[in-house]
Amino acid sequence: MASNMVVPGITVTPLARIAVAGGDVQHFIRTDSAGFTGFGEVYFSHADYGAVKAWKRHREMTLNLVVPIGMVRFAFWLEDQDQFHEEVIGDERYVRLTVAPGIWFGFQGVGEGTNLVANFADIMHNPDEAERRDLADIEYEW
Repeated sequence: MASNMVVPGITVTPLARIAVAGGDVQHFIRTDSAGFTGFGEVYFSHADYGAVKAWKRHREMTLNLVVPIGMVRFAFWLEDQDQFHEEVIGDERYVRLTVAPGIWFGFQGVGEGTNLVANFADIMHNPDEAERRDLADIEYEW
C-alpha cells in the first residue's frame, strides 16, 4: 500500500483490515514498511472521549501511530511554518501516521467508547528526549 506525505514530516499509510470469522485482523507495521526506521518500543495510550493530551515534541523519536480501537483526532503544529495539520484516524479510517522528530503534537479521543492509540517507536522512551508544553501554550481549537 502506498504512503502519502501530507505535510513535511507526517506520512499517512493506509493499512489492511482483513475480515476473519470471529474478528478482523488489522495490520500495523513490518520491517519493509514505509516509516519503519527501527524498533525501540511499542506503547499504548487511552484517550477518553473529549479528553485532550497535548503538547509534546520528540527530538529523536520517530512515531508510528495507529488507532486500532475507536477514533482519535491528532493535531500537529509545524512551528517553523506556524501551521496546523489535523488527522482523524481509527475504526472509520484505519491508517498509520508516521511522524518525524521535531513536530509538536497532541490528540483527543473523539470516539464515544474506548479510544486506543498505539505507538511503534524507533527508540525506547527517554524523558529527556522529548519536550512538553501546557495545553494553553499553543493556541488550537480542540
